[in-house]
Amino acid sequence: LPLYFHYRFGTNTTVSGLAFFLYGCVYATFAPSIGYIVDCGYLKMRPIQAAGLLLSALACQLTGPAPYLHWEASLPLSFLAMVPYAIGTACVITMSAPDITATLVEHGVATQTQVRYTVAGLTRAAMALGYGSGPF
Repeated sequence: LPLYFHYRFGTNTTVSGLAFFLYGCVYATFAPSIGYIVDCGYLKMRPIQAAGLLLSALACQLTGPAPYLHWEASLPLSFLAMVPYAIGTACVITMSAPDITATLVEHGVATQTQVRYTVAGLTRAAMALGYGSGPF
């Protein structure tokens, strides 16, 4: 994203930092709320994950924007796309670990504690791989 902003709009790293700041603020606002909604039983995990994937897909279409939208690329539109992307990511990431844990325990693969630590480690390893390979 920083390279996209730089080459597409001629911005500096401060603008990219502001986009990530916006993303982080929206994510930090919605992740606990989504967790609370699921913990209270108002909604189930999998529909929230599906909605998060759809929001993330929408955000990716806006960032470019997608050619079939016939919109000009603009920095405000790219910043606006960070909002559904952050909400979608919060929906997916907040629900992934509990969903994996519940599924494995339900099928008798392992105990709650074993699964929790394994899932946490694998999630962090996958995120680190994504952060490290993202610029390439």
